[in-house]
Amino acid sequence: MGSGVIGDVDTVEYLIQAFCIDNNVLKGFGLLRQVLEDGFVPSNEIIGELCKRRMQHEGFRIFNDLKDRGYALDRVMYTTMIHGLCKMKWIGEARKFWFEMVHKGIVPNEYTYNAFIYGLCRIGNLKEAKELYNEMCCKGYKETTVSCNIMIKGLCLRGRTEEAHVFFQEMAEKGIARDIITYNSLIQGFCKEGKIDESINLLAELLEKGMQPSAATYTALIEKLCEIGDVDEAKELWEDMQNRGVEPAVCTRDFIITRLSNKGYVAEGMEWLAAMLRRNLKPQKQTFERLIQCLSQGDKLDEAILVLDYMFSIGYTLRECICHSLVDKLCEQNSDHVETCLGGILQKDTAAFEDYVVVVIHFCMKNIIQRGFRIFNDLKDRGYALDRVMYTTMIHGLCKMKWIGEARKFWFEMVHKGIVPNEYTYNAFIYGLCRIGNLKEAKELYNEMCCKGYKETTVSCNIMIKGLCLRGRTEEAHVFFQEMAEKGIARDIITYNSLIQGFCKEGKIDESINLLAELLEKGMQPSAATYTALIEKLCEMGDVDEAKELWEDMQNRGVEPAVCTHDFIITGLSNKGYVAEGMEWLAAMLRRNLKPQKQTFERLIQCLSQGDKLDEAILVLDYMFSIGYTLRECICHSLVDKLCEQSSNHVETCLGGILQKDTTAFEVF
Repeated sequence: MGSGVIGDVDTVEYLIQAFCIDNNVLKGFGLLRQVLEDGFVPSNEIIGELCKRRMQHEGFRIFNDLKDRGYALDRVMYTTMIHGLCKMKWIGEARKFWFEMVHKGIVPNEYTYNAFIYGLCRIGNLKEAKELYNEMCCKGYKETTVSCNIMIKGLCLRGRTEEAHVFFQEMAEKGIARDIITYNSLIQGFCKEGKIDESINLLAELLEKGMQPSAATYTALIEKLCEIGDVDEAKELWEDMQNRGVEPAVCTRDFIITRLSNKGYVAEGMEWLAAMLRRNLKPQKQTFERLIQCLSQGDKLDEAILVLDYMFSIGYTLRECICHSLVDKLCEQNSDHVETCLGGILQKDTAAFEDYVVVVIHFCMKNIIQRGFRIFNDLKDRGYALDRVMYTTMIHGLCKMKWIGEARKFWFEMVHKGIVPNEYTYNAFIYGLCRIGNLKEAKELYNEMCCKGYKETTVSCNIMIKGLCLRGRTEEAHVFFQEMAEKGIARDIITYNSLIQGFCKEGKIDESINLLAELLEKGMQPSAATYTALIEKLCEMGDVDEAKELWEDMQNRGVEPAVCTHDFIITGLSNKGYVAEGMEWLAAMLRRNLKPQKQTFERLIQCLSQGDKLDEAILVLDYMFSIGYTLRECICHSLVDKLCEQSSNHVETCLGGILQKDTTAFEVF
C-alpha cells in the first residue's frame, strides 16, 4: 500500500473501525498491519477498539509491532489494555502489561491500579489484590470511594464479608465517603451468607444517614427473606420501598409470589401475579410454573388453567414434567376436561396455539423441525391418529417460521388422509403465504376457503389486509377493508392499524389520517401502533407540528406511546432546526428512564454542532455515553473540529468531564 492511503489518516481509522464493527476483525487487523509499513500510528481510540474486540493474539502483535517501530506507548494506552483484559478476566496478560509499563518507567496512576485490582478481585485473587491496594496507598494515591468499593465487592463475592466489613468501617474512620454502592455490596454479601440481621442493620444505617436506597438495596434482602420463609417481613420491606418511591426490580415480585406459593398462600400469590400483569411487567417463567404446581396440587385446576393462559400469552412454554402433572390432574376429573379447558384458553389467545398442543401431547415444540417432526413421525409409527388440531398446529408453527414448503407437505398429507382443513387451518396457511409475499396463492386459498362454506371473519380479513399492505398493495387492501363493512364483518383496531401502516409506508398520509378519524368516530380505542406509523411519517415529511398534535391526542386518550415515537419527534425537531425543543424532549425521555435510539442522539449532536451550540452538544454526548452508546467516527471528527476551532483546551476539558461521569466510555476516548 502506497503513501496515498496514509495521507488520509481519518479514512484508515474509519475503515479499521468499520471492519471491527462488522465483525471482520481480521480484515481490520490486516489493514492496520499493512499501513503500519507506511508509518501509520493508531490513535488511543483504535487501540481501545482492538481491546474491546477480544482478539488478544492479533492485538498483542500490533502492540508489539508499535513498540518495535519505536512508538512511545503511553500510560493511557497501557491502562486501556489492562482495563480491557481485566474485564475479560485475562489477568496473566494484564500482569505482563503492568510489569512492562513499570519497566519502561511509566508510572501507574490510580486508574491503572483500580483497573488491575478490579481484575484480581474478579478472579478471586484477593491476596494479590490487597497487596496491590496497599502498594497504591504507599505510592501516595489516596483511597477513594471507588477503590474501596472494588475491594468490598471483591471480598463479598468470595464470602469474606467480615473483611469487607472491616474495609467498610475503616472508610468512615479515614473520612472516605460511603455511597449506595458501598452499602449495597455489603448488604448483598451478608444476604448471600444468610446474615439477614446484619443486612437489616446496614439498611437502617443508610436510611438514618439520609441516603436514598436503590432497588438493589432491597432486592437482596427480600430474596433472602423469601428464601428462609419470612414472607411477612419481605412484604414489610416491599411496603417501605414503595413508600420511599423506589421502583422495585421485577424479580422482587417474583420472589414474593414464589414464597407465597410455597407457603400455601396461592390466592395471595395470584393477586400479586395479577398486579404484575396489570402493570405490563413480565414475571419469570419459574414464577408461573411454581404457582401452577401449587394450584394443581391443591386441585384448583380452573385457577391453574387461568395462570397457564397468562403464561402462554407472554410467550413462555411449560416444562414437560409440569405439563404431565397438570394433564394428569385434569384427566382424573374428566378426560374431556383437558381439551375443554385448553380450548377455552386457545379461544382467547390464538397466538399461543403451539403451546397448548405441548400440554395435550406432552412435548415441546421449541425446535419444531428437529424435534417436532421426530415426535410427529413417532406418533404415526405407533399408530396414533393425528387429528386436525395437531396438523393445524404444525402448519401454523411452520408458517410462523416461513417454512412454507414443509407446511404445504403437511397440508396435502392431512387432505390425503381425509382430514378436512377448517377455517383455522386455512387461516394459518394463508398467513404463511402472506408472510413470504405469495399473495396470488394466498388469495386463491382464501377464495377456496369461502367456497368451502367457511365464513369470512375479522381474523381472516386482517390476515389478507396485513399481507397486501406489507407488499405495498394498499389499494387492494382498502377494497378488502370496504367489503368487510358491506358483508357485515366487524373491523377491529388491527384492521385499521394494518391499513394505516400500509398507507403511511406509501406516503399516503391523508388516507391514514382519515382512517384514524373514522375509527375514533366509531368509538374505538386506538393503540400506540395506530399513532406510531402516522407520527413517524409526519416527522419524516417535516410536518413535526401535526406530529406533536397527534402526540397530544394520544396522551389525552390515555394511550402510552411506544418509545420510538419520542425518537421520531426529536429527530423531526432536530431536522427542522428546533434543537432546543429537541433537547427538552430528550430530557423528558431520560427522566422517565426511556432509552432513546443511538441515531436520535447522533442527529441532535450533529444539529447542535452545526449551530455552534457546543456546550449543549457535549451535554447530549455525555448522556449518550452514559447509557452505553458510542459515537460514529465521522460525527466525532466533526464535533472535535468544531471544538478545536473555538479552543484547543476545550476538547480535553469537555471530554474529560464526560469521562469522569462515565468510566465505561474509557476506550471511546
